[in-house]
Amino acid sequence: MKRSLVATVAFFSFSLLACGGANTGVESEATPADGQESTVSQFETCTGYKACSSIANTFCSPEGATTHCCASNGTTSDLICARTSTSSAARWLYY
Repeated sequence: MKRSLVATVAFFSFSLLACGGANTGVESEATPADGQESTVSQFETCTGYKACSSIANTFCSPEGATTHCCASNGTTSDLICARTSTSSAARWLYY
């Protein structure tokens, strides 16, 4: 009984030690290119996406296409290329 308990505790201890793993290299942080807007949120990351307010209502094609953008609250959002009832040209719209 004691040997099986010791073996179980040893196995459990070694498995916890292995979870940390070795640090094999330097992690690089993704940064946006110069001139691009970015925002970081605890829920999603907007790094590299343009602000939705700068894209919304601009002309687009093809109709039905979607694009990711950074909303004013710091989360990612999607816009769709579509026509409204008052416009014959397709524009980026919130959906």
